[in-house]
This record gives sequence, structure tokens and C-alpha cells, in this order.
Amino acid sequence: MSIFVEHIGAKGFLSFGPEWPGLDLRDLNILIGPNGSGKSNLIEAIALFKALPDNPEKFLSRWGQRFSDWVWKGAPARDEARLRLTVAMPEGGFFTRFTGFPASVTHGFGLGKQSVAPERLRLFEELISITGADTPNAKEILAATSLTPPNDMSRSVLSRPRGMHIELLFSIADIYRSIQIFRGPQTIGPESIKQSRNSGPSDVLDDDGTNLGMVLDRISGKAASRQGLLGAIQEVNPSIVDIRLRPAGGSAQELFADEGLSELLPVSRMSEGTIRWLCLLAILLNDQPPPLICLEEPEIGLHPDALIALARLLREASKRTQIIVTTHSPTLVDAFTDTPECVVVCERTPTGSSMRRLEKDKLQHWLADFNMGLGYLWETGRLGGNRW
Repeated sequence: MSIFVEHIGAKGFLSFGPEWPGLDLRDLNILIGPNGSGKSNLIEAIALFKALPDNPEKFLSRWGQRFSDWVWKGAPARDEARLRLTVAMPEGGFFTRFTGFPASVTHGFGLGKQSVAPERLRLFEELISITGADTPNAKEILAATSLTPPNDMSRSVLSRPRGMHIELLFSIADIYRSIQIFRGPQTIGPESIKQSRNSGPSDVLDDDGTNLGMVLDRISGKAASRQGLLGAIQEVNPSIVDIRLRPAGGSAQELFADEGLSELLPVSRMSEGTIRWLCLLAILLNDQPPPLICLEEPEIGLHPDALIALARLLREASKRTQIIVTTHSPTLVDAFTDTPECVVVCERTPTGSSMRRLEKDKLQHWLADFNMGLGYLWETGRLGGNRW
């Protein structure tokens, strides 16, 4: 089990009302619910923390939005949003405590709109606190993190130049940056991958997927993972017996599939569903994943039969990293019938988005007595998270 984010809170942020209690997270979290229920907004809150060490102001205005557009518009009216993330810090490959510090670090900040134009992001009451601890360095940590960078109220203390303060800040900043968020067709586009020439890092898949071949080549280069990769590819496309990288000029390389024919099939001729599946494999079969991966609607472009394999990969990957998935697929949800506590039901109420984790004991009547799957219970309105 790998839990990086223990709890996320968002009061007055997008569809989350000012009284939302937040959500405790597990190693694997499957978010279901109708459009507009807040699933993507939870991912947006995490994305804002990911942007915090660099330029949260740019993140919030990336589509020409005003900062006030991110604030809750319901009643009671709000002119600020407050977000809080409680994380477990890793050390030495294990999710445990830093030497001499407790396991939980709470990082909270608020963003508020100003009355002057143009609107500017203003971080206030920013705090990284070490919970519970009476450690020798606790006061030093709090003193270092309770300050705002000089003359710029829009920047986080995590954006300070390395060497100005204690190393814990840089560790948190680096971990936030490493969070991976894939919003389906919005980020990973098969067309851009078809036109790409692989070069550069191969440790994790880039946000746009254009280093797909490099990542798959690294995974297949390890004997322990090669068989699993090829087996997973063949679960969706049995005609592919191998994948290869070939030089494409300079340091660039092109991805090919071997279908046992007279010539290799270039990525430009692969189906969009096959490319999406390869991207999911590059993300979920990575033996050195980031601490948190967010996947929005990974079922898009896949045949329903592939979703059983996807569910298995999500389970296996959640042993190495924390995963948050949004989905509209009853077939995918049905694959988690034996572990309904992985599923979070999202709904929109007059007071904002609500999120409720399923409890197996409360579903025994339906799951055992009637032998119904979780996806069917969702489709028929017995779980909530529906439009009606």
C-alpha cells in the first residue's frame, strides 16, 4: 500500500462549498458520478499543489481565467478559497517519516481575489506544519515556512531558491512537481504521439505522452518487466508480438510494433485505442513511479473487454504508488466489486460537491444476497452518483 496524500480539503474552491469536510484518500481511489459533480475539480486542486513550487498564478490563468473564477459561486458567497493537503513524506523508497520528523506534513494555503485590477493571486497564511512533533528542528521549520518570499505575495515558500532554507522545503517542492496528472485526450493526444520522435528522459511518461517509445523501451529492457509489458499489450491487441525503437535521425527514435509481418508497423499507423493503451502501460507498469498519479477517464478509446485488464493494472500499480481515477464506466467499476471501498461516489448538492466512500458492510445485502456487481448497482441508482 502506498499512500502519499492522506487527506485533501478544499473550501470554497470551484464546486466545493465552504463547508466541505474534505476527503481521506487510499492507495487506490475510483471517483464516479455525473458530469459536474466535482471529480475533475478534485484533480484540479491537486494540480494546483503541483504548480505551487513554480508558478501557481500561471496555472490559474492558463486559459485566460480570472482568479475569482476558481472561487465557489454558490451561497453563502465567498471571496476566497482555502485548500489543504496532508501528505506522508517518502524516504529511501518507503512512505515513512523523515529522520527526526513525524510522518505527516500538512501544507495549507489560501488564495483570494483582490479588488484592484488586474487580478493577482495572493497566497496568505501559507504554512507547512509538522504535525504532532516536539522535535529539535520543529521551530526552525515553522520559522522558515511561515515567511512569504519578499515582494511577491503570489509565490509559495516552496519556490525559494535552493540553499535559502532547510532541505525539507526542497523535498516537498520536488515531490509536488513529480505528481503526474493525465486528463485523457486533453493531455495525451494520439495524433501528437503519432507525429513525435522519441528523445530525452525515459523515467516517466511526459504529460503529452510524446516520449512514449523511450519509456516503453526502458520497461521492456528489463527482463523482469518485459514479459509483463508484452503480455499486457497482447491482452488488448493480440497481433503485436513485440515493440521496438528505431533511429529516426540524430538522437530521435521512432516507435514500431512487430506484428510478425514482413515489415514493422510505425506508431503513425497504430489505432488510437492501441496508442492510448500503450500510454496507460507506460504509466502503470513503471517500476519507479511518482508518488501520485491522477488519471481522468482512462477508459476512453478502449474496448470494454480491455477494462478488466485495466482494473488489474490499477490494482497492481497502487501497490507501488497512489492512484486517483475518474470514470464513467460501469464495466470498470464492476471490476472492483470485491473492494468497493476503493470507490468514491461524487454528487452535486445545493451546498456544493459531496464525496462519499463506499463501505462494503453496507453493500452486503446487494453484493452477496442478490449477486449483483458494483457497476450494475451504480447504473440502477443504488449507489448514488447518478443524474437523477
